Amino acid sequence: DITERQSTEEKLRRTQANLAESQRLTHIGSWSWKTDQRENVYWSDEHYRIFGMDPRVGNLGLEESLARFHPEDIAPFRELVRKSVATKTGYETTARIVLPDGSIRNIRGIGNPVLDVDGNVVEFIGTTTDITEQKRAEKELKLAQFSLEHDSGAIHWVDPSGRIVYTNEGTCRLLECSREELLSLSVLDIAPKMTQQAWETFWEALKSQGTMTLETENKSRRGRIFPVEVNATYLEFDGKEYAFAFVRDITERKQIEERLRTLSSAV
Repeated sequence: DITERQSTEEKLRRTQANLAESQRLTHIGSWSWKTDQRENVYWSDEHYRIFGMDPRVGNLGLEESLARFHPEDIAPFRELVRKSVATKTGYETTARIVLPDGSIRNIRGIGNPVLDVDGNVVEFIGTTTDITEQKRAEKELKLAQFSLEHDSGAIHWVDPSGRIVYTNEGTCRLLECSREELLSLSVLDIAPKMTQQAWETFWEALKSQGTMTLETENKSRRGRIFPVEVNATYLEFDGKEYAFAFVRDITERKQIEERLRTLSSAV
């Protein structure tokens, strides 16, 4: 009676199919190589795809696998593996690989040794994750953060209660206080004309309209009160609501407008 064996084999096939699909969806490939068989390295299908190769080419040798690494990353990776074998410990690293078309992907590799009964490393198994998109997103985020921090204007994020949750250096200069101080304050602390009721009315209007521009006043830590123009945008991020505000000191503009009014009345 081979019914039980067939059932076990079917479950195994389903498990393998589910694993392959999971790897495809998450862009995580698996691999293994026996330390005494450097010419026989196992890669999962997704691992081949990450390296821009056809899974049907068959198992690769270790040197052929390393040839896919960016030239600058090969030596550091070799040294990392050598230390892992010597110390019998796992490793985690990032590296670049070069695809057949010349494009570059970023990967994160994790490897762990398998020991025999005598404590010798006989095999390494691990995973490789394609983090190209993650690296691109991180680079774009850093660029956005750099732009915000070095913008000459004052920029801050405010939550529905009016509490300041992010501010840039421009805001610190404008209000003459540190970032730590600002992150402990709310709009009501820096806008003398803003009351709790006025803030609630403003928030509902901003939420309804999406964007608003208004003129008001700000008060610096040293007590200087000056006119500002606020361009605010309502945003939802990660399930939370915010007002993104760009604040500009318009003292000079107001002075010019006042001089023009004086001249007009004199004429």
